[in-house]
Amino acid sequence: AVWDVEIDNNKILYVAETTGGLTTFDAADPENNMLLDSLDIALSSSAGEIKASVTNVELDGNRAYLALQNYGLVTINIADPANLLLINTSGIALSQPFGMARDDDTLYVAEIAAGSSGVSVFDVSNPDSPVLGRKFLLDNLPWLVGAGRGIGIVGHYSGGFTFIDGANPL
Repeated sequence: AVWDVEIDNNKILYVAETTGGLTTFDAADPENNMLLDSLDIALSSSAGEIKASVTNVELDGNRAYLALQNYGLVTINIADPANLLLINTSGIALSQPFGMARDDDTLYVAEIAAGSSGVSVFDVSNPDSPVLGRKFLLDNLPWLVGAGRGIGIVGHYSGGFTFIDGANPL
């Protein structure tokens, strides 16, 4: 199943999959999409390696940020969409990430886990090494995230919006 999709200016499609990976397609000819690469992301656990569900993908030049269900944030080198390369597994825990948006050097990630739902704000001025700045706990279940002009906009499942000033994520 697919949880998120992004497309770049070169008409490369980036597909976040619940089965644990990122897949790229050349979508220049929509009737004949061509598979370029598929990168499985496996994590070590006490039960062995498991594939982590990718809930969101956000593009940043030659990098893509992926939010992994019940794990955290990873960075992928997408300079060559036919040869994806895992750069960084930050180890920054995310509680059921569900929405993600980037504005310049700030990345917003909504988390929907009961008891810890909110938005984590990352400084991504060095795209290979995201830094968790602040985390905002929110009572209303954060569902969708948008960003622009230094502001993160969080849409809540039960209705309403929260605005987050992300001009200085740290």
